[in-house]
Amino acid sequence: MFSPRVFERTLIGQSGEIGPRCARGTHCQFLRDSPNPDSPAGVASSATHGLVITFEEKPVAAMFTRSCGGRTRTPAELGIPSSGYPYFAVRCDYCYENPSRWTRRVSEPEAARLLGKGEAGRLAVDRLLGWDAVPSNNFTARTEEGEVILKGVGQGHGVGFCQRGAKAMAEAGASFREIISHYFPNTTLTSLEPQGTL
Repeated sequence: MFSPRVFERTLIGQSGEIGPRCARGTHCQFLRDSPNPDSPAGVASSATHGLVITFEEKPVAAMFTRSCGGRTRTPAELGIPSSGYPYFAVRCDYCYENPSRWTRRVSEPEAARLLGKGEAGRLAVDRLLGWDAVPSNNFTARTEEGEVILKGVGQGHGVGFCQRGAKAMAEAGASFREIISHYFPNTTLTSLEPQGTL
């Protein structure tokens, strides 16, 4: 729950009003309903209530992705501007050993919109063909009979917190602090309450 909480706090702000930088849609990965309090997500949310991830004493807009494909990405690798937390590419053992594989076919003009254009290219093709047209930026491409065949791993932009990898780490016994430290190196967990850093 850290990543969505900090992402929301950074983009929406203290007031809770949705601003121009965040919307209630899949592209912002907005959680519409709170989890059941007795569910694992509900228990985790309660246990971490009031904590945010900080870097150099500022909240991190903690980006997260469904599946990183074995290695998280940096915003710079995808042509995404960033400021504040630099994000570091880290190996994700679970996704590396158990990749979420996919294959897609796109036309040559669609591939021209995509190839070499990072996240902006992927989103342009997804807007045109549907949000699952190109699941991630982690793919190879080859031309066959007038079409471009994409073979890839992962789901989402791959930056920051990997949800599949974090779930596997938790199931293997890692604490939330270990998981956050793995996906957000060089950060600190800070309480929004007056008592400070934890």
